Amino acid sequence: MSEPPPRLGDRLERFFFVAGIAVLVFLAGMAADRYNLFPAPQLNAAVDAARDWRENWRHYFGIRSKWLEPNDRGTGVTVYDPARAQPGLTFITAYREGRFGAYLIDMAGAVRHRWTLDLDEIWRAAGYDSPPMPDVDFSIHGADLAPNGDVLLNLAGAGVARLDRCSRIRWATAFKAHHDISYLADGRIVVPGDIYLDAPYPEVPYIRPSPEGVLKDDTLVLLDAEGKLLEEISLLKVLARSGRHDLLTAAPRAGWVAETRDPLHVNNIEVLTAELAPAFPDFAAGDFMVSMRNINTVVILDGRTLEVKWSQTGPFFGQHDPDFLPNGNILLFDNRLKGSRPEYGYSRILEIDPRTREIVWSYEGSDSDPFYTKIGGKVEWLENGNILVVSPQEGRVFELTRERPPKMVWQFVNAVGEKDVGYVFDALRFAEEDLTFLDAPCPGATPGS
Repeated sequence: MSEPPPRLGDRLERFFFVAGIAVLVFLAGMAADRYNLFPAPQLNAAVDAARDWRENWRHYFGIRSKWLEPNDRGTGVTVYDPARAQPGLTFITAYREGRFGAYLIDMAGAVRHRWTLDLDEIWRAAGYDSPPMPDVDFSIHGADLAPNGDVLLNLAGAGVARLDRCSRIRWATAFKAHHDISYLADGRIVVPGDIYLDAPYPEVPYIRPSPEGVLKDDTLVLLDAEGKLLEEISLLKVLARSGRHDLLTAAPRAGWVAETRDPLHVNNIEVLTAELAPAFPDFAAGDFMVSMRNINTVVILDGRTLEVKWSQTGPFFGQHDPDFLPNGNILLFDNRLKGSRPEYGYSRILEIDPRTREIVWSYEGSDSDPFYTKIGGKVEWLENGNILVVSPQEGRVFELTRERPPKMVWQFVNAVGEKDVGYVFDALRFAEEDLTFLDAPCPGATPGS
C-alpha cells in the first residue's frame, strides 16, 4: 500500500525549514567574512593561492620563470652615443643564466665582473633553519656596490647580505627586507622592511587586517655596518603620530575604516646627504624621503623626530624611487601602475620642484617607443646630467638626456636566449677608475667573474 502524498502544509514546512537553514548559512558566511572569522581567512587564503598558481604555474613547475618576458628590443647594447652618454661601468642586478645575480657591464654590454649567490649558504649565514622561499622565487631588489668590490644586496623579502668581490659572504641578516638600500652619514644602513599583523595597532585602530586576516606594516629598518639590526620603526605609527590620518585612510577600500593587507606599500627610503642638503633649504641632512606606492604619495620625514615635513600625492601613481637632485628638485619613476598594460598611459620619469610641486621635466613612453613596467623601477642622476633608468619588466636599462624632448643615448637589453628578456631591478653607473677591485683575480675564477 503506497504512502499518501505529503500535504501542502508539510511541503511548506519543509521549504521554510530548508530556506531558513540557507539564510542562516548565508548570514554566517557574511559575518565570517565581515569579522574575519573561521573559515573566511582560510578560504580567502586558498583563493589567493589558487590565483597565484593559475598565473604562475609554469614558473613553479620550472617550465618558464616568472622573471622572463617576451623580448622585442634586441640583445645587449642596442643604443649607444659615445659623445653624449656618461662613460663608465654599469652595475646591475638581473635575472640571467637561470637565476638572479649581480653584474658589472661596460658600455658595450660585456660583463667585466659578476657576483654569484650560493643561496643555501646565505640562508645559513642569515640564521634560517630552512630556506625562506623556493629558489625559483628569489630575486635581488635593491643593491649597492663599494669601490673595493663589496656588494650589499637586498634579498627581496628575506634579508640583506654583504658579499665581497669574490662572492664570499661577509655577513647576512634575516628580516623581511625589500626594494631598496640607503645609508646614513654615520655608516648605518637604511632598508624598508615589513611586519605582518593579525590585529590593528591601538594607535591606528581604523587600519585593520584584510579579509584574509593580514595587515602589513611597512617599516624603516636600521642596520649597523656589520649587518646587526638596530631598530625597526613602524611607518603606520609614524604617520599617525604626525597627524596624517588623511594619508592613512587613502588606502584601498578606505573610508572611516580601512581593511587592507597592504595600506602603504613602501618601495623606497632615500636619505638626504650633507652634500645635497644645501639645495633643499626646507629640509636637513639626514631627513628621509619615503615612497608609499599604494597611496600614490611621497613623504619627507625629519631625520631626528620622524615627523612628516612634506608630502605630495600625485600626479604620479604607483611610483618608485624618488631621488633628491643636486638642483633642489626630486626625480622619480612614475609607473602609472594599472596591471599588465598601460591603461592610463605609459610610464614616465618626472622631475618635480618640491616647493611649487610642478613637473619641470619629464620623459614618457609612446606607441612608437613603448615604456611601461608594472613592477619596480629605478632612476639615477648621472654626473653629466643625464638620467639612467631601469625598467624591470622590460628587462632593460637606458640613459636619457634632459633635453626637450629627451634623447636616448644608451640602452642595454638583458636578453635571455633568443626570445626573452630577464628582469633587471637595479642599475648604477660608476667611473672605471673609482673601482679599485677590477681585474683582481679571485680563487678559482674564470675571466669576467
